[in-house]
Amino acid sequence: MPPRSPLVFFEILGAELFRGRTFNVQEGLEGAARVVILNHRFWQDRYEAGSDPTGESLILNRVPYTVIGILPRDFEFFNPQVELWVPLSLDPRTLSRDRRDTIGVGRMRDGITMDQLHDDMENIRRELEREYPESNRGFVIDVLNLQYDIPDRRGRIMFGLLQGAVMFVLLIACVNIANLLLARTQARRREIALRASLGAGRLRIVRQLLTESILLAAMGGALGLGLGIVGLRVLAKSFAALVPSYWIPTVDTRVILVTFGLTALAGLLFGLSPAWMSFKVNLAEVLKEGGRGSMGADRRFVSRALVVAEIFFSVIFLGGGSVLVESFVALRNRDPGFDMENLLTVTLVLPDNDAEQIALAERIIERAESLPGVLDATLVSSLPLNIYVNTGAFSVDEQPLGPDDPSPRAVLLITSPGYLDTLSFPALRGRFF
Repeated sequence: MPPRSPLVFFEILGAELFRGRTFNVQEGLEGAARVVILNHRFWQDRYEAGSDPTGESLILNRVPYTVIGILPRDFEFFNPQVELWVPLSLDPRTLSRDRRDTIGVGRMRDGITMDQLHDDMENIRRELEREYPESNRGFVIDVLNLQYDIPDRRGRIMFGLLQGAVMFVLLIACVNIANLLLARTQARRREIALRASLGAGRLRIVRQLLTESILLAAMGGALGLGLGIVGLRVLAKSFAALVPSYWIPTVDTRVILVTFGLTALAGLLFGLSPAWMSFKVNLAEVLKEGGRGSMGADRRFVSRALVVAEIFFSVIFLGGGSVLVESFVALRNRDPGFDMENLLTVTLVLPDNDAEQIALAERIIERAESLPGVLDATLVSSLPLNIYVNTGAFSVDEQPLGPDDPSPRAVLLITSPGYLDTLSFPALRGRFF
């Protein structure tokens, strides 16, 4: 029986095509007709407006593919730069069990928890390790929920630290505003005392102070919300080609409601506090002093407490910010082990045929080295400091492995001669290609 290929990818993600159809099982078998699904942006850029390219031929790596569908405009999965989708064609009978460059995607049934899923996958891992110990010993299986586990736990901790820093800034700003409002209330003591002596009730005075405070808070909240929207648009534009749009923060209804809630709370809090303090004064003494008397004990205590809190949060925030800046500078200035100055990188996609790859690589290096200003050129399968690299198992003849020892693995790079010389890598022993 021919192997079945997992060609329900778009159905699992719940994507409904803009035009055409998705892949079927037969198109994932060896020797099947070559088909391709277009990204919506690719269709708009490469075809006439309103045209239907389904059924037409598209040449990929010198091989004709038949266009069978167009994805919707909002479809994104991890990498927004993907423009063409072709069936995954893998034959388990010829595929090496050391290959680990494919990610499985599935949809959970209703009522299934992540703990149950982890247990099921752990059972599968144990069975694989028992049946194929050479290629599975020492490996683990992990399951990630795309909705909750990305970013991962470490990423969420970093986001939490950033939010904590932002909250410190917000608290410092609130303390500053509170002190300003208290000082403003102190300057208006005689005015408030005069209004009260002329018959103005407490409710009327509180309403006036609350109106002024809420109006000031509303202006600040609206300005902050506007700056946040502009900043997020700049952020989205900067990262649009790197991460999916659903990973980029947006200003939705919840953000607006929280902003309005915090604005109203700040307006009430910093409006009621001065009003409450203004009623704890002797009207006759305030009128006699002409508003130039000393600050009351309660007002002095609150003002000093706010100043102490402001200094406390400022020191904490400045200390944490200094550590983050120093860490960033140290990371930026850390010696990577090669010369990064005047180094230019370009990403290329080479043909699948090995002979064509070698010939094209030689021509690319020759043409690049002939350009004015180019000192040297080389090719490598993965750039330094890149987390997406291939690994391969290896063994040492003089160091045989035991029956329960996992095969060691190492990062595997494919380079052209002169790679170490181009990047000025120091050679401790021996020579390069």
